[in-house]
Amino acid sequence: GLGNGDVVVRSANGAVARLAGGWTYLAAANITAVVPSSGQEGTRVTIYGERLRGGGGAVAQVALAGRNATVVSENDTVVVAAAAAGPATQTLGSVVLTADSGAQTVLSGGFTYLAPSSISLVTPSTGRANATVVVAGSLCGGGQRVVAAELVGIAAEIVSGASSCSSLTVRAGDLGTNATGDVVLTADTGAVTRGVGLFSYIAEGQVTQVLPAAAQAGSPALITIRGERLLGGGSGLQSVTFGNVTALVATSSETEVQVSLQGNGVGTVDVVLRGNTGVTVRGLGAFTFSRVVAVSPSSGQGGARVQISGTALLGDSSTVNRVLLSGVAAQVTSSSSTLVEVVAAASAVSSVQPVGDVVIELANGQEVRASSSWTYLAAPAITSVQPAVGQAGTLVTVFGSHLLGYGALPLQNATLNGVVAAAVQSANDSVVVLVAAAAASG
Repeated sequence: GLGNGDVVVRSANGAVARLAGGWTYLAAANITAVVPSSGQEGTRVTIYGERLRGGGGAVAQVALAGRNATVVSENDTVVVAAAAAGPATQTLGSVVLTADSGAQTVLSGGFTYLAPSSISLVTPSTGRANATVVVAGSLCGGGQRVVAAELVGIAAEIVSGASSCSSLTVRAGDLGTNATGDVVLTADTGAVTRGVGLFSYIAEGQVTQVLPAAAQAGSPALITIRGERLLGGGSGLQSVTFGNVTALVATSSETEVQVSLQGNGVGTVDVVLRGNTGVTVRGLGAFTFSRVVAVSPSSGQGGARVQISGTALLGDSSTVNRVLLSGVAAQVTSSSSTLVEVVAAASAVSSVQPVGDVVIELANGQEVRASSSWTYLAAPAITSVQPAVGQAGTLVTVFGSHLLGYGALPLQNATLNGVVAAAVQSANDSVVVLVAAAAASG
């Protein structure tokens, strides 16, 4: 029954193990309402009830009519989920909440997937910024009105028809490039109606080339953008951005613009030029920021093998000229746009040095830099050997500093006058004890 009680385990031979008060049965969870109780992909569904977590710590999964939804928020009395894509026809099914403990709460027949909404016509199907576009079809997906519209991923202004759910008039935003993509409408319930490839932007201008197409800010000092009608019919540029990074305009014309990046971004981004008339010209995915993501290991001594990983490490498809670790040239063993491997050069430092930069210098003059990413450690040194003479079986103690090379691994080997020791009896960073092997005769 409900409440607290013992946990008892009985084996086949009659042995009994008991934990007094080890388990509590809770009252069953209960779903009291589902709002709305019907919808389609994207619909935000609020589930009300009692003990919805089923004694667990959280509601981990929500299924609506057999389709796993995205949990937006949850507590013991209210769960909000976004419906996944549903079946092609109207379907009634259960609402199932699964807690992180595995406990389930079920409301049979609690949600109906509606037949998906659809876009039957977009007219005109091509246009520029501020073009008036009419979208027709079954548009609300169970909701009462359309609250947002996108054409090829760019927000469009809703002009009229938001509540008709059958015909919507929007004003196109400014993509700034020739591109074809989806028409996407979002209803007040969150339901999404998508028309794949139904609209094409015709741009005022066009970006045809960015040189270099990958770089870090400052290397090179100026980046060149080439194309047609880059000023969008205006006399100058209001702004140039690379993703969310601002670029300072050095020179500009309808066919070529030179800029300097004012910072670094991440990944591949659009290059967007906005003319002083407000017209946008966009180069989709036209630039990639060169970036070192990791240096492993980040410290070492001469001979250490170092991996430098990142994006666009070769800049604009160049080759590596050299790599500097804290100002010291390393031996490059392999290179690609995502991974450069080097061997640290021998360093004559007698103590740990301040942290320095990792710099990949490319043959075209570009640099890819990771600030404060490498530390040269002092090279190992032997200060004395006791005894300094012996024969096979002699225990030889080697004193010094950093004898294990800052690593946790055991010694690879040790030699005495060119002969590999028979055994390493013990080793730490300052003392190594060896057993001498027999020397070669002659």
